[in-house]
Amino acid sequence: ILLSGGNPPLGWRCIHSSGLDVALRAAHARGAVLVGISAGAMHIGTHVYSSREWDAEAPPGGVLATPTLGLLPFFFGAHEEENAWRASRAAIASIANECDAADNDTAFTPFIALGLPFDSGVTVHEDGSVSPIGRRDVPILGSYCGLTGDGSLTSKHIDSTSAASGC
Repeated sequence: ILLSGGNPPLGWRCIHSSGLDVALRAAHARGAVLVGISAGAMHIGTHVYSSREWDAEAPPGGVLATPTLGLLPFFFGAHEEENAWRASRAAIASIANECDAADNDTAFTPFIALGLPFDSGVTVHEDGSVSPIGRRDVPILGSYCGLTGDGSLTSKHIDSTSAASGC
């Protein structure tokens, strides 16, 4: 199943409001392979993000992060290599702050944030390993957020410019 690119928040609103998110989760559970390109990768991952530049619902001067399918434990930023992944990093910080402010009854999906440059991407294998594909390195941008074994919240913020060479 191919999820194409485009406007990430608008695409997610269409997927969610039409009920396609339920069908995609069911197809994935039955073993369907999902391929996401650009915004489509965001939809398969944990969140889409938007800035006021392309989404009127985003806060002025800020970034809005919205949970998506969550079929992979990755937050994908796309095509921001020219501005050092500014909106992606702001979205990651927003999600991490939400995690830090939450109570212990709130479940968060742990994730790693990856930047997908133009001409590049990743393959996520069945065992959860990641291999970069394309012409450019795939930087690790992000945060991990989740519950510890005893049910308490933990967050680990990563601010890295290292490139994924097979996570």
